[in-house]
Amino acid sequence: MKRNTLFRIVIIALIGLFFTISTGTIFAQNSTKCKLVEGIGNTSKERILNQINASAAGSEYKISKRKKLIINKVKSIHFEGCKAIVVADVNLKRKIRRNANGTVRITAIVDKYTKKQVCLKNPKLDKIRLSNTLRVGEGFYKWVANKVLPNNVCYSL
Repeated sequence: MKRNTLFRIVIIALIGLFFTISTGTIFAQNSTKCKLVEGIGNTSKERILNQINASAAGSEYKISKRKKLIINKVKSIHFEGCKAIVVADVNLKRKIRRNANGTVRITAIVDKYTKKQVCLKNPKLDKIRLSNTLRVGEGFYKWVANKVLPNNVCYSL
């Protein structure tokens, strides 16, 4: 590698490091930063879980005239690199057929991380396991994910 090219790489790395330190914000992008986010996110997961439960647990949402979704509680959250994985207990109350209960698993991307907060975006439903149901529509999947874990929300660490 040429000396001039190596010098440029070092300067760019130092500027990036200076920006991260001076702003205190890490934008979750590369694997090194994702490992840092994973470690600190998993260390703070109880605190984050309490905040998610404060806004989501016990919430009821009308789906149609005959159906209502109840988010009982968010059971767990853990971080895998720059992904947050959330598991929640839900009930689907129905007037005609038997009620359904089960779990939903949602993943979200860690968008930003600071010393005081972690911000999540783009929640997507990975798995839904409900008793007494055949298949629930795709529009419902995204809707459930956003009710349990809203888009572009930051949580205190």
